[in-house]
Amino acid sequence: MKIDLRKTKKEPLVRLESYLKSKGINVCGTISQFYGHEACEGLWISAEDTPNYFNYYNENWLDTFGVNPKLSAWAERKGYYFEWNDAGTIFIFEG
Repeated sequence: MKIDLRKTKKEPLVRLESYLKSKGINVCGTISQFYGHEACEGLWISAEDTPNYFNYYNENWLDTFGVNPKLSAWAERKGYYFEWNDAGTIFIFEG
């Protein structure tokens, strides 16, 4: 089922989704869609699809908690942060 995220997100999240998808990152939906009820604003990402950007077990990325350091720095500059749900699911929130 294809979800039209533009109907469920505010404009900054639509731009964020567009940027992440341009990098080949699989944005699955919003955090509210992940939980099945209204939750905080942010995006739900399948981390297991892009190990070059997200690797829960990567010991070289400990300072960025398993997120590619360049992507982590970009997110921080833009006012976002990543948070793991589990080893295959990561969220990005506005800080």
